[in-house]
Amino acid sequence: MFTKKRVVLLFLMQFGMVNSQVPIMVKDIEVGLDSTMPQYLTVFDGHLYFGTVFVDGLWKTDGTEVGTVVAEGLASIGNDLATQLGVFNGQLYFNTFSNRAWWATPGGTDNAITIKNQINTLGEISYTSTVLGEEVLVFAATDYASAGNPAKLYRSDMTTMGTVEIGTFNSNSSGPMPRLIGTVNSQLLFSAVEIDQGRELYTTDATTATTTLMLELHTGSIGGISDVSGTNQSLITNEYYFPAFGDAGRRLWKTDGTAMGTVELDDLSSEYNNPQYLNQLNGSLLFFADSVTPPKQLFKINSGDAHPTQITFREPFSEAGCTDYNSMEYNGLLYFPFADNSDGCELWKTDGTIAGTSMVKDINPGSEHGFPKPQVVVDGFLYFTALKSGFGFELWKTDGTESGTTMVADLNPNNGSGITGVPMVVFNGELYFVGNDGVHGDELYKLQREEIIFTDGFELTGPI
Repeated sequence: MFTKKRVVLLFLMQFGMVNSQVPIMVKDIEVGLDSTMPQYLTVFDGHLYFGTVFVDGLWKTDGTEVGTVVAEGLASIGNDLATQLGVFNGQLYFNTFSNRAWWATPGGTDNAITIKNQINTLGEISYTSTVLGEEVLVFAATDYASAGNPAKLYRSDMTTMGTVEIGTFNSNSSGPMPRLIGTVNSQLLFSAVEIDQGRELYTTDATTATTTLMLELHTGSIGGISDVSGTNQSLITNEYYFPAFGDAGRRLWKTDGTAMGTVELDDLSSEYNNPQYLNQLNGSLLFFADSVTPPKQLFKINSGDAHPTQITFREPFSEAGCTDYNSMEYNGLLYFPFADNSDGCELWKTDGTIAGTSMVKDINPGSEHGFPKPQVVVDGFLYFTALKSGFGFELWKTDGTESGTTMVADLNPNNGSGITGVPMVVFNGELYFVGNDGVHGDELYKLQREEIIFTDGFELTGPI
């Protein structure tokens, strides 16, 4: 005879299996306390590929210890470290650190070939050229085969013959390396530094003839563009928004890919400057900007708006706490680190309105900082790293509510930090990250699902 209690328990057994997540070290490559320090985690050809800081070779894993092996080693790249991994046109590409070469492999073991020697790539983007009529990989690189090691821009179809230089940049100051921005109205935008000129805005259609200065935003040796990488630019309605120096200081600009269509949005009043950490949310642009005194405030602007809307109004104070404002969209909201006088740097969220902006949870209670860093969305949760007194930096997750924001595991007990700064990836539906349990050094981990099944092992009396 089924009691109500048995019916509930059977229901839980059939439908209520709880998926707990346990961090599992994939393999202790550098055995013991020594660290392997995996980096550039990249999913390709049914495996997760990665290079390391201390162990030679290009590595791959299928998620098991025995399946974590050297993919490219002595028979191909020799005793060298693999860096700057990426995927394009059905091939995995990477640099070798000591040999200074650019390689590609279709997968497997020791199948890599050298595409170009004596270069180290740094930054790339997939681009469909209207002139060439094909998709190519455009990348910046240092050319160690030429005098002065100039910074160059290349295009490639992942063959040696199809890897072509499309621009060279020399400078009497530091940092001429091109920084790729993105595509707007069929034009590929990038910034670069030339002799007697600071960092300015360039455009290309992946040919030498079309690689040209589009606009000098600030005349002279002081560059118009200070940084157009990471979250410092965003595409909204076929226009790129980015911070740049004009006559009034560092302001917000936008471009449609033409000189005439590149304009400064000077509607930020003199009380605010240095916009950065640009994010697109539901067709709007959200960004952070300095006040006369700290801290930064959150702003929003839509395409066609005359001026931005201020979202937050924190009182000035001397130490904002947050060291960066890297953000991530999750379930239609933007999640970001933010600080005020009473709570320190903690996890916040916004829907782009004043009323819809609030702290998710005070992870490190009081004025102590949690320094949250959003990482990836998987299994319906936003995963992030955060600091909590007594635990160090560990892996956390949130469903957007205070009660649903919890530490996943204390990987490195006794106030040790279990999480490194290497970006996380999702592979075969599981989260992979670089962690340290205090015993094995920095190694590759994954969150392994474990099902906890309710069992009918006792009787209850009375109604349920």
